[in-house]
Amino acid sequence: MKFNKLSADIFVGPQISLDEIADLKELGVRSIIVTRPEQEDPAQPSINSIKEAALEAGIVVEQIPVVPGQVTDKALQRYGDLVAGLKRPIFTYCRSGARATVLWAMNEAAQGKPVEEILAATKAAGHDFEALRSSLVAAAAHASE
Repeated sequence: MKFNKLSADIFVGPQISLDEIADLKELGVRSIIVTRPEQEDPAQPSINSIKEAALEAGIVVEQIPVVPGQVTDKALQRYGDLVAGLKRPIFTYCRSGARATVLWAMNEAAQGKPVEEILAATKAAGHDFEALRSSLVAAAAHASE
């Protein structure tokens, strides 16, 4: 199973299989945030099958269906609400992990985390989001108001 650590208790990765939920349990994951729309790819497990397998492992699953390249304010708000309320550690995923990482980065900026730290964490997780710098700076500036 491939995953990356974004912070002390938030991990990100690509699409998981049902079998990998046991791996997440072994890692101590207590919540999963799925950022893929249902049937984005016919081969991906359904959200219901992920929820059922996770429930058996004692892991909560929530979904924020984000279309690639279309991270909305509503999705960002939902992500922030989930991260604030879910038991940790949290594993979040999409097809490649990029959308899930964008949500994390924007939420961190909105919480006032330094942009350089956010960009370093996303790069370490395999996603160079330098192109998001201005959006992150704007979110961080809004957080300090």
